[in-house]
Amino acid sequence: MSRLSRQWLAFGAGVLLVSACLPFTAVEATTGVNWQPPTTASPYAVPRSEQRQLASARGDTYQIMISWPDGDAPPGGFPVIYVLDGNAVFGTLTETARRLTRPYGPDYKGLPAPVVVAIGYPGVTGIDRERRTFDYTPPAEQFADAGGMRLGSRQGGADLFLDFIEQTLKPAIEADFPIDRSHQILMGHSFGGLFVLHALFTRPQAFQSYVAVSPSIWWNDRHLLKEVERFAERQKHALARPRVQISLGEREQGGRSLAPDGRQSAAEFLANRLRGLEHGALDVSFRVHAGETHGSVVPVALARALPEALRKP
Repeated sequence: MSRLSRQWLAFGAGVLLVSACLPFTAVEATTGVNWQPPTTASPYAVPRSEQRQLASARGDTYQIMISWPDGDAPPGGFPVIYVLDGNAVFGTLTETARRLTRPYGPDYKGLPAPVVVAIGYPGVTGIDRERRTFDYTPPAEQFADAGGMRLGSRQGGADLFLDFIEQTLKPAIEADFPIDRSHQILMGHSFGGLFVLHALFTRPQAFQSYVAVSPSIWWNDRHLLKEVERFAERQKHALARPRVQISLGEREQGGRSLAPDGRQSAAEFLANRLRGLEHGALDVSFRVHAGETHGSVVPVALARALPEALRKP
């Protein structure tokens, strides 16, 4: 068994999406439905999926949820999506990707089916505020007051988290699944979107598509707007030409009033700055999702981003 294989801690063969059920007697009494006794009930598991635990070089343990397509991989391997806040979005993203890549029905666009790798944390079913605050925020000399926003107690661990993805997680996934290394996608929402853009600005060669939904550009006095200028200078001579998608909800509070010029959202300002780089350095798109808030935008934004992200670079 390889060193990487030993790092995986098997944690069951299915990802459990558990919903609460009324006791058998209560359901029968109120609805007349003849449910089988509760001893026959079981949690629902996403087909062709599993979850494992994987430790970083620093000893931090992550919950990794993986789903894979039905059938054999294409000659170059499967595209792969790495998505943050995995405990909260794994099921949604997996099913959305499968609907868009099944070779039948009105939604099919001939897109390749991906392996989905959702990065989460043990012992939580949604968001781990403490750990994600550290993992998703870039390093900085000092951290500005968050203005009442609820953050974790530590910040600035994004480069360490990137090291984990690049040096530990990717090799472990590629050891077990045929992956097309020329078609790798990184997705994140809110602080996850902040991390996605930091990854783009510091390691643009790591992925071919970067999807940032409602990125927290406000963080640390708009730290990202400083990073983008350093990135713009380096990108003049770079070979990597990644695809970048930035989006947010129309009804997000605060996200539409943070641009330096005061006339557009910080997200749109950043997208326009990236579009303006010399020599067509990036393939950039920007969307505002009508009627959506910071929370409700997630499934909509993922569904809109997938067709473009799954198109071969």
